Amino acid sequence: MTLRYAVGIDLGTSNSALAYADLLEGDPQLHLFDVPQLVDASLTQGRKLLPSHLYLPSPHEGLGEAVVGMFARDRGAQVPGRHVASAKSWLCHPAVDRTAPILPWGAPPDVPRLSPVAASARILRHLRDAWDRAHADAPLAEQDVIVTVPASFDEGARALTLRAAEEAGLPEILLLEEPQAAFYDWTRVHRGQLGPELADIHLVLVVDVGGGTTDLTLIRTEVRDEAPPLLERIAVGDHLLLGGDNMDIALARTAEKRIGQRLNAAQFGALVQASRAAKELLLGEGAPERTSVAVAGAGSRLIGGTLTAELGRDEVRALLLDGFFPRVSPTDAPARAARAIGLAELGLPYAADPAITRHAAAFLQRHARTAAELRVDAVLFNGGALTPPLLAGRLTEVLSSWSPCAACATTSRIWRLRAGQRPMRSSAAASDCASAAAAPARTTSAWETAARPSAWFRGERRKGSNRRSTATSHWCSGARSGSACSRRPDSVPSAPAIWWRWRKSSPSCRRCRPSFPAKGPLRCG
Repeated sequence: MTLRYAVGIDLGTSNSALAYADLLEGDPQLHLFDVPQLVDASLTQGRKLLPSHLYLPSPHEGLGEAVVGMFARDRGAQVPGRHVASAKSWLCHPAVDRTAPILPWGAPPDVPRLSPVAASARILRHLRDAWDRAHADAPLAEQDVIVTVPASFDEGARALTLRAAEEAGLPEILLLEEPQAAFYDWTRVHRGQLGPELADIHLVLVVDVGGGTTDLTLIRTEVRDEAPPLLERIAVGDHLLLGGDNMDIALARTAEKRIGQRLNAAQFGALVQASRAAKELLLGEGAPERTSVAVAGAGSRLIGGTLTAELGRDEVRALLLDGFFPRVSPTDAPARAARAIGLAELGLPYAADPAITRHAAAFLQRHARTAAELRVDAVLFNGGALTPPLLAGRLTEVLSSWSPCAACATTSRIWRLRAGQRPMRSSAAASDCASAAAAPARTTSAWETAARPSAWFRGERRKGSNRRSTATSHWCSGARSGSACSRRPDSVPSAPAIWWRWRKSSPSCRRCRPSFPAKGPLRCG
């Protein structure tokens, strides 16, 4: 069968998604696949995002062995003993046997259990089955499939991801690191003038804050006169179980105190869902001054049995900014004391310090020798947790304060620019998978061929296969010979929206040198 589609899957901690491009089109466009899923017990609808949640129903519910998606998330909040969440985080937890049936963690004895590998396979199988029903003539297993993973995944976690894909009926996939997928998207958008756009950028910090994890990566760039730019990943941060979900839990703890009583597991799960909606509302433009969150009280009363609490716009913003994005110095280190409120989750080793800015400072200190004399010239933000401009702006402000102007000691300015349209998504999933679907490794663009020798593009061959487990290590015969690849077009328009923050790599600023050379916006290709 003829290869027709390039498919990217973001297997996310909180949400998963699938994007694809039809390679038979003259100018392939990126599309997000609507994933059919239960939205309540009797209604199935398509959604761009598939919540990475499983619910293991009891026999009398008549829902089969397992449910994946929106209903699984909502029903799991009500019945936490049958709820499997954060399977991706369990997949990289070295302190447990990730192939043993341990999830749901702490479930009652009568509840069936799944291993982290099996739970991840269930999510991938749901995506495969949905795709196959919509594309009977082009099964997913026979297409060009890339799955994104955190850059901080160790070899064990990557191997287990491949095993989960194989159990899901996808034996021939390639893995692509999520920060790399984000950077691919930016380079793809600017592929026509990549050299000029990178002329004054030598070191890029990729900050990917999703629902459950934070990923930090340093990329060194080098523009050459008669060759495409050289791109090299030189540092990867630790795997931090810290993201938007932790913010939701922190808000839920605040609301629980305001309610004035200790909630049971089902009530607290519902409160977390309500707090997530309140967070998105109060961080948005034109947010109201206050909003309420509510959960059902204990017992069977319908009247007067609802527990409510109010959350104020200013207090929510202060809690998230000061708790997760505080203003810190570049020499600050994350706290290693008892875990802060909102971060404890039975079984998973969440980061002890919720301050993402402190983790970023520690990351840059730890890799200062690797970066040598280079400083961060640009910051690429990815991830649903950074969608609110308020949070992204605070992180931009803190990063700017760490690199004062050498001439007058004032704070350098980071230009907050965008590639593509403003993000309208609620998570990183749509962005990562769309980037993977159009990854240059599947097309052989000129800059990719130039960057191929760098450490970024190392991959491992899978046993019994000529394909590699890392997408950027897979080359067609045209790429090996340096010629164009005739199998896949090299023109894929921009679909995902990745935020790009850039600052001029100049030793001085507007204040001390009025003739500051403005580069102008990084426009879409």
